[in-house]
Formats: sequence, C-alpha cells, structure tokens
Amino acid sequence: MLALSLTLVATGVPAFATGSYLWSELRQPVDTQTWGQPVAVSNGGTTVLGWIDRPTRQAHAMFSNDGGVTWGNALTMSDPGSNTHNLAVSAFGENGFAFAWGDYVVDDVVVRITNANGSSWSAPQALGAGNAFDIALTPIGIDRVGAVARSLDGGNEAVVAVSDPGGTFGRPSTRFDTGGPLSMQYADNVVSVFMLEGGYSHALRGYYSADFGVNWLTTNQLVANGIFNSMEVIPCGDFVVFGGQISESPERFFALGRDFASSTWEAVHPASEVQLGDAHSACLSNGDVLSVWNEEASVQTKFALSRHTDAGWVILEEGILPINFLGGLRILARPDGGAILISTWENDSQPNVYAMTWNPSVGWSDRELIGETGGMLNSIVLTNTPFGAFLALNPWWDSDGSRNPFVATFQAVANETSVPAMSQTLASTGVDVDAHRAQILWAAGLLACGAVAVTLRSRGRTSQRTRRGD
Repeated sequence: MLALSLTLVATGVPAFATGSYLWSELRQPVDTQTWGQPVAVSNGGTTVLGWIDRPTRQAHAMFSNDGGVTWGNALTMSDPGSNTHNLAVSAFGENGFAFAWGDYVVDDVVVRITNANGSSWSAPQALGAGNAFDIALTPIGIDRVGAVARSLDGGNEAVVAVSDPGGTFGRPSTRFDTGGPLSMQYADNVVSVFMLEGGYSHALRGYYSADFGVNWLTTNQLVANGIFNSMEVIPCGDFVVFGGQISESPERFFALGRDFASSTWEAVHPASEVQLGDAHSACLSNGDVLSVWNEEASVQTKFALSRHTDAGWVILEEGILPINFLGGLRILARPDGGAILISTWENDSQPNVYAMTWNPSVGWSDRELIGETGGMLNSIVLTNTPFGAFLALNPWWDSDGSRNPFVATFQAVANETSVPAMSQTLASTGVDVDAHRAQILWAAGLLACGAVAVTLRSRGRTSQRTRRGD
C-alpha cells in the first residue's frame, strides 16, 4: 500500500470566506457516564479522545484517523483497581501521545506514553507528585513532553517534570513552594513555567530552564498582587498572552516577552470596568490576538482583535457578539488565518451549542446552531486536526441524569464531482483510494472552497489538482 500525503498551497481568499466548511451533528461516541472533562488532541492524522469512566473511575482513550468522524475501540489506560481523576493528554514528536492522570490508590500522578499513534504503550510511570490536581501536559522540543501539577502534599506545591527523549520520565520531578503551576510553555530552546504564589491574592512568577528541566532559574514577580479568574496562557510569536483578572490594573489581557527576567506586562485588550467571567484568547497565524469574554457589567459578550507594534499593543477591532453572556466560550485559531468560536448554554430552557467563524477579510460569520446537549456543560474542548477541527463537550447532566460526552467535527464540504476524478487520478499512481478515502474527501472539500491547491504525493509521484476562486 502506498503512503499518501497532502500539501496545501494558499492561492487566494481564505477558505473561511467561501462557507465551504460545515459542522457535523453532535454525536455521543462514548456510551457511559464520564467523570470530569474529556480531553482531545491531534498529532498528524490521528486524533485522540480521552475520558474517565464515572462508574469504574478508569481512564480510557479512543483514536480516530479521520478527524473524529469515526472511532476505533476504546482502550483502558489505567490499571485495574485504579481510582483516577484529573485526566490530561498531549501530542508530542511525530507519532507520540502522552496521557496523565491522578490516581487516589497510588497517591500520585501516572503517565503513559505511546510513540506509535496508540498501537503500543509504555508501562505506567509515577511522577512522584503525590496527591496532585490541575494536571497538564505540553510538548517540549522534538521528542519530549513536560508535565505540571499542583500537589497538596505539605500544602500547595508545584510539581514540574520534563521527560527524556521519547517520553520517558527518567529524572525526579522538581517541586516549587508555590500555590501551583499555571502553564508550561516551550520556545527558543527554553522551557518556561508560570507559577502562582500566595493565597486568594496571588503573585505571578516565572521559572525557566535551558537544559530541559535539569536546572531552573526564577524571575522577579511578574504580577505582585493579582486575582486570577481566567488562568489561560498561550504562546504567540515573541510573546506569551495571559488572560485573567488582575487586581493591580483594570486591564484583563496581557502580553509578556520571552525574556522573562527583564520584560513587563503590557495590556493587550484594555477594558477598564469589566468584571470578567469566561474569557479566552487565540493567537492567529499572523501574530494578532483575538479574544472573547463575558462582561458582567454590561451583560454582554465582547471581542477584541489586537496587534503588537513598536508602540505596544493596538486594538484593531472590537465589538459585541450575539451571544448570551452566561454561556461558556472557547476560541480556536485555524491554520488558514481564521478562528472558530464556540458558545454554549443560552439559558436553562435552551441548552444549545453555537458556532461562529472569524475571517480576517470579512470578520464574524452568522451564528450557527450545532445542536443541543440536554443540559449545562461542564467543559468545552476544541482542537485542530488535519481534516478540520474537533469539538468535545461534557455536560453536567443529560435529560436522563447521565453525563455522556458529545463530539462534533468541522470539515470541508467535498464536491461530489471532484471526489471520483481525484480518486481515479490517485488510483492511476498506485494509491489505495479506499484506504485513504478520508484524506481524499478532505482534499476535495478544500478544492471546493476555490482557494487552495492540493498536492497529493505517493512514493515520489505527484498528482496536483488546483482550482482558483473567481
């Protein structure tokens, strides 16, 4: 069987402007009650969905090779008898995934690694974090993964670990006497961790390592006295964008330079009289920051688009969105320069899920109803896949009292006439079109957008199909 890869070359208007992407209906691929929130991430052509089974308290995972349209059988990640909580997942390397969870039985954070897209797994590894919560994983460099957690042993401590190449945690974890980790990032060969210190009013401090966690250096306090309602940190070019309510200043979103020892916070989206509820940011492909938040003072959901210039952060556009401010929000930057916004729970009698898209040329699309969840949502997970985007939702309850997660996919609409033609061309080069039908549908859908050229290669032989917009 010949391998198939696809290369996209932008040739005009971004695909979002054509409206050739559609959301699928909400589906429930997991027939069980779940505990906590599902986790999802994509690596190459593989997407993984993880969850904790509420009746058994076991950690599970399912894998999809078409961006979440179809799924393989569920795998049990934890050992029999485990009592798991706080599941986390990360992609790393070319074919790697890392799973981590807390286990009340062993009183530690447990990690399992695959370097083969889930076909084989390492034995469980204990990080030495003790009774830990707020677990998070992040890819580090080419073939490593980092883990952070908030340990309750001896008070609030931050536990940080960086794996060896391949994902094995061969060195002991590092503990910091702080209120817990906020985020771990990797850029320019430096691993950085943001920590909270103190009680209700927190100080924010950064630690960084240039040798993959062997030695750690600390910064001065980045924020001396802040109340953090939204603990979100995203890398964005030369900056790290942090969203939160800071008591020192009326602003709600900040940017911090990579040189943590000398940089200071700069306001990204000034908003002087905002009592922040749910708030999230996305770093667009051109380095602009698009943020959405619920503003309790005006009972509105707002957005702002900002860009960093020599004079600092400048707001390019801001406004009000047609969304009930009590709903949950998530925003995801897309590879074509646009973004997706998910909003949920309009009111008690209308627990719906809506989607909007942002295009840098035309702005926001109309709001689109994806489906109903039957109740309030506990979590929203939104991630990119090679086939589009993938959405996972976990309700507080369904109408029957259960909490089965919902999923939906956001994919290109294939032109029915282009699929047979593309399949015939690929078959003539020796490609098994049945085995690669998902990729062919995806490529045909992108061509239907009229904005890209798609190059399909198999063993050095190339077939190129191009369609330009009017």
